[in-house]
Amino acid sequence: MRYTVPLSVRPPSFPMRTILASTSIAVLIASCAVPPALAESLPFAAAPFEDVQETYPYAKAIEYLRLQNIFAEVSTRRIEPDAPLTRGAFVMLMTIPRMLDAKATNACLAEYQYFAESGSRVFFSDVPRSHRFAPNICIAKRRNIIDGYPDNTFRPDALITLPEATKILASVFLGNVRDDTDPDHWFEQYLSWMTSLKALPPTANSLDHIVTRGEAAEMIYRLTLDIRTLPSPSYDAIMRGRNSRKWHLPAPMPIALPAGREQ
Repeated sequence: MRYTVPLSVRPPSFPMRTILASTSIAVLIASCAVPPALAESLPFAAAPFEDVQETYPYAKAIEYLRLQNIFAEVSTRRIEPDAPLTRGAFVMLMTIPRMLDAKATNACLAEYQYFAESGSRVFFSDVPRSHRFAPNICIAKRRNIIDGYPDNTFRPDALITLPEATKILASVFLGNVRDDTDPDHWFEQYLSWMTSLKALPPTANSLDHIVTRGEAAEMIYRLTLDIRTLPSPSYDAIMRGRNSRKWHLPAPMPIALPAGREQ
């Protein structure tokens, strides 16, 4: 069964700009200057990353996100675009203040205590308050962007797969949609939405694919600017790969379906 979800994109809080696929990096730099107030409030990579050449497939996306300060956590001149992302790191990208109109991350930790007697965990049994991405995971859970697993873990240090990334992206850009707890089908509505918008980069072409930093940038870039003209794998092609071998991904916990979004 193939799930379908609405194709309208609800963008994050930062301004949308129409940038053609042929736009050069130089023009992109000029068109996406970061407001001074934002530059003062968050760390900012003031120059393009030295390990991202213009010929890199997702260079334009990385540069766009840098100029929007979505890579505020990158304190060096290198971003390692082909490095795989953990679940916690991906949540961080989706919840920094420039990406999501959310309350201060530290405020979320201050307000919530998983164990009343100690407050040593944040929502999930494997996310200590001292974890690097605990503030981001806290906000993501409060905003119903993430759900975790049935055993009440989130596994923040596990590498994030394509299906997991599409679910988080859908929760941010589209809004909360119904989750299917069937371990073989829960992700299909999110994958269908992403492929219909041609938001997947060409290299993210299998269900067991581990998402890299460059690919995450490309997906955010395409969704934010509603770019549907670039090469992207089809839903059927990705599913054919799944059917050619035994594949299983644990289903996350179910989330509530908002009123008026029955499928």
